[in-house]
This record gives sequence, C-alpha cells and structure tokens, in this order.
Amino acid sequence: MNLQRGKPSQGISLGTVLLVIVIIATVALAMGSLSTYHLNLSNRAANAEHARNLAESMLSVAMERVLKNQDYGTTRDPEETLEYRPPGGPEDAVGRVTFDLDTAASLGIPYSTNNLKLEGSTEGWNGQVVPGAAAHLVATGVYNGVTRQVECILYIPRYPYVISTSGRFESSGGLLVAGVSELDDLAGGVPAVNPEDLLPGHIVSNATGAQALVLGPDTEVTGDVQSSGDIETDPTGTQILGEIRKFAEPAQIPRLKVSDYDPQALGKPGLQVLDQPLLEAPAFEGWVRHPSSLQVTGGLTLDGAVLYVAGNLDVTGGVKGTGALLVEGNTTIAGGASFTTDNQVALLSVGDVRLAGDGKENSYFQGLMYTEGDFQADHISLVGTFIANGEGSSMTITDASLVHVPQLTSFTVTSSTLLVFKKGKFQGTGEDRIKPGDETKRSGPRGIQVTRVEDGTYRVTARNVTVTASTLEQAMKAIESELFIHDAKPWVLKQTEKDKVLEVLSSLEERKVENEEEFTIDPSRFLKLEDQARLLMYREL
Repeated sequence: MNLQRGKPSQGISLGTVLLVIVIIATVALAMGSLSTYHLNLSNRAANAEHARNLAESMLSVAMERVLKNQDYGTTRDPEETLEYRPPGGPEDAVGRVTFDLDTAASLGIPYSTNNLKLEGSTEGWNGQVVPGAAAHLVATGVYNGVTRQVECILYIPRYPYVISTSGRFESSGGLLVAGVSELDDLAGGVPAVNPEDLLPGHIVSNATGAQALVLGPDTEVTGDVQSSGDIETDPTGTQILGEIRKFAEPAQIPRLKVSDYDPQALGKPGLQVLDQPLLEAPAFEGWVRHPSSLQVTGGLTLDGAVLYVAGNLDVTGGVKGTGALLVEGNTTIAGGASFTTDNQVALLSVGDVRLAGDGKENSYFQGLMYTEGDFQADHISLVGTFIANGEGSSMTITDASLVHVPQLTSFTVTSSTLLVFKKGKFQGTGEDRIKPGDETKRSGPRGIQVTRVEDGTYRVTARNVTVTASTLEQAMKAIESELFIHDAKPWVLKQTEKDKVLEVLSSLEERKVENEEEFTIDPSRFLKLEDQARLLMYREL
C-alpha cells in the first residue's frame, strides 16, 4: 500500500502565525509601557529638579534677608513669609519660607527659626536644635505635584573678644574679663552678678616677643588668653578659666576707617556744625560735626546722635545715652556714667583713647570702642567690645572690669525724618535729628522728627516726647502744638509754610522721602568672609 506524504496542516500554520503575532504584540505593548514608564520617570525627575531649584532659591533669599536684617523672622510675623511663583510655570509651582507657625501649619510646610540675636540654643522645626547666633532655615518647593525641601543652619558669630589688640596688652591688677548673655544681666552692676552666671570673656594680643601680654595680681579671666608672643601672669590671685595660648597665630582684628563716616564728606542733610571749642553739658541728636578739637564739661549726652570731631575730643563728666563718637584725633573721657541699659555708645578714634572713672563699681562705659592708637582704662567698668588696631599700639588697664555683651558687639543708630523750623518759617527736611543744645535757649532751629509707621499712623517726636497721630491732619496738629507749647513766643507758621509741611508728610506717606535711616558699625563685617558667616548644616530633606 502506497502512502503519500501530504502537505502540512493549514491549522498548525495558522496557529503558529497567531502565536507569533501575540508574541510581537506583547513585546510591543511591553516596550510601549516601558517607554511610558521612562517618560513618566523622566517627567517626575524634571519636576523634582524644578521643585528643588525653587526650594534652594527661596533658601538663598531667606539667608539674604537674615544676613541683611538679623531681626527678620524673630517675631514670627506672617507678613515675613517669603513666597515666589515662577512665571509660566504650572499652577501649583511655588517656593516658600515661613517663620510663622500658623502659616506653616495651614500650608503644611516646615517653619524656620531665627536665633541670631540670642546666645542660648532653642528648638526649631522637627525638634532641630538651633544654636545661639544661628538661624535654622527650611524652604519648600512644589512643581507639578512634586515637593522638595531643603534646610540649613546659618551661623553668624559675633565678634568674640572682649579685648583685642594688635599690640601689647598689660594689666597692673584688679582685672575682671568676663561675659554675660545680655545687658539686663548687669542691671545691678558688675559686682552684683553671680560669678557662676558669668560667661567666657576672651583676650587676644597679636604682639610678639617677651611680655606681649601681662596680667597683674588679682586677675580673673573667664575665657581664653591668647598672644602671638609670650604671656606673663602674676601668681597672686590670678584665675584663667579658659585656655592659655602662647605664640599663637595672629588673630583677625578688624580695621575701621574713621574718615569713612565723616558726615560732611557723605553730604548728610540736616548736619549741625559746631564752632565753639568748649561746651557745657551739651545734648545732641542727629549728625553733628566739629571742624577741630572739642572740649566738653559737665558730661555729654547723645540721643540717637553721631558726633564727628575732626580734632581731639576731651570730655569731663562721662558720656551717656545712645549714639556714636567719631574722632580724628585723641579721645579722653573722664568720669564714667552710672550703669543703665539705655547707655550704648560707639567710640571710634584715630588717636589714643583714655577712659578714666571714679571706681569700677560706679563708673561705666558701655558700647563699642575702637582705636588706632594706645588705649588706657583706669578705675572703670567697660561693658561691650574694645579693639586697638594700630601700628605699635598698646593697651594698659588698671583696676577695671571688662564684660563682653553680645548685643554691644555691633552698633546701630536709627534716625527719623526731620522737619526743621525757625521762628515762623519752615526750613526743610533731613534724615537726621537735631537738638540745638540747651533747652532754655530758643534761638536755634527746632527739629521735630516724624516716622511713618507700618500700621499707617504717624509718630511725632520732639524733646523726647512722642505723640502718635492716626491721620495726616492729626500729625500736623501735633507739630503745631509742639511749636506753640514750648515757647513764650510761639513759632506761628504761615499758611504757605503749613502747606509745605503737609506736602512733606504726604510724601512720607507715599514713601517719596526716606522714612528712617540706620547708621551701623559692626566689626564682624571687617573680618574675613569665612569668619562672618558659616553653614553648619545644609541638606535636602
């Protein structure tokens, strides 16, 4: 029987084809899904990058704000929340930083903490420990539903030394060098402070050679003692609680240039120019300049004033109030003021400085002192920071207490917009306050300062008395009242002069004239950049 080989079955061929088609379709579908997955992954990565950029940008803005104004965010004001929405971005695209806890809770984002002005640590978001003189900044960026957050701890150390000198330092004995966290700790005077509450206070001298730094008997230093040369200490009653560093590398000591603050060269409006070589118990406001040497008896009072002396300055009776003394020559201040937290003075002198008190228990100089000459202090308590940075300069201290207070390591004088009047005539404006001397003499111009407050009110201040006016008309009445009350012959303004004053007040409201001006001296700004601010931590959450 013959058997013939037949053709392959058509059913098997069709099944094979269908199987191949299914395999190809499955592979194609898998490849398509994989491509979609990679596309989504790529999009998400791009969105994450955008969100991260927004967060990092807002973190940089926050750092800039607190570097410029170290009070920024300390009150946790919702108005100080920072927000940026990129133009052309998705609807949800935003970068944010807030210091306000309620705002953070409502937006579901972390909050930042500004602890720059305080010495002790505090707790920030998520239990983060924020050291003193530091800010914990947390920024959030959102882009197309993707959220990224970055945080950092920005540390801005204050000028660390009670005493710093490029030359030799010597104390004949009876010296206390220490620190406190704030001025209020000294409310009862230095002797009343519990020794256990004293913080470290440091001394540094960049002098070289033998006896570069000498500490006499009965000396207590609660911090470090450092010198680029040898250090000599008297064993009688001397205590140094920190490190003693001999032959150390020179410390970075700031150099300030007094002439940079000359109000005449700066063209300060409202500048009061003195011509008398001798003044008795003067009181100054605003920018004041003397073209040569000035002698003061009966004490000097500064009320938000900056006094620039182009020669020597000699004061008997001490200095009190808030302000700055800028001296091109030598400075002598005999008889310190009594302690009060309202006394804060910056003294910058090209020449030698001598501060002489009547006993360190009741004579005080509070503030920042800088000289390019020799510095001598006798029988006085010095509260703040004291710097001598001149070629061949030296410091000599006798029976004195030197106490470091962080808030006195930098100095700011704030002045308001000034309205200047003569009898029956309005002269003009300036950014500074002027007090023409003795209040019993009415011949000089009258200065009335006005500030436009954020809540829309006016603050009118004359002769240390402040009135709050809710409207422009009330402010005008307060000014006229001040001119009328304090003079036997009122300074009556003509209608044309009233119109000019109203015009200035209106311009102040519209921010067309300067509301307030700040004059700042901060030695830390003259240090190396790496010593001014440091990032203790920076990371993405």
